[in-house]
Amino acid sequence: MNLKYTFSAHHPYQSPGTPVVFIVDADASVRDTLQALIRAAGWEARACASAEEFLQQERATTVSCLLVELDLPGSSGLELQRLVADRTDLPIIFMSARADIQATVRAMKAGAFEFFTKPVVPEVLIDAIRGALERSETALRQLTQIHALQERYEHVALDRGPDDDRELEEKCFPLCCAQRNSISDTLGQRVLVAEQEEQ
Repeated sequence: MNLKYTFSAHHPYQSPGTPVVFIVDADASVRDTLQALIRAAGWEARACASAEEFLQQERATTVSCLLVELDLPGSSGLELQRLVADRTDLPIIFMSARADIQATVRAMKAGAFEFFTKPVVPEVLIDAIRGALERSETALRQLTQIHALQERYEHVALDRGPDDDRELEEKCFPLCCAQRNSISDTLGQRVLVAEQEEQ
């Protein structure tokens, strides 16, 4: 059995640190407004004009989230969400200049934290970002624990026989699954809400 689990960052979780809010929006005025709002809330803001520009950014090693416009030049917001789907430590908040129920449901089913139609009330947006950052911190801690279990398993397994390996897997594997399932349960609840709204 392989207990390897892909850690979502190239470096270990570093805390404390200023949370990072990534902004992806083609409208420069929107980027400027959001950056000012986010910085006023005490977080670091990093803005990009496209999905491609965002993907070239260095990954944050601290708590972070992504605030993205649905309609972007090049790859869309939904396509960007698919490209970073493995990064459970990066919750995504969508914004859209147009109401699009189908896109909203697709985004929520794929794990989006929230979906807003512009203009967004600043206080509401700040509350959503705060919730997304809390989820990011939880995910990073869980992934760090899984990473530690994996390293422990690999280290101990070097000095153990096949029967001992089986015993260690039986103890460690459920713990890894439990960490991942706690994230999946939260996402599942949000998908259910999105489906109910569609109906």
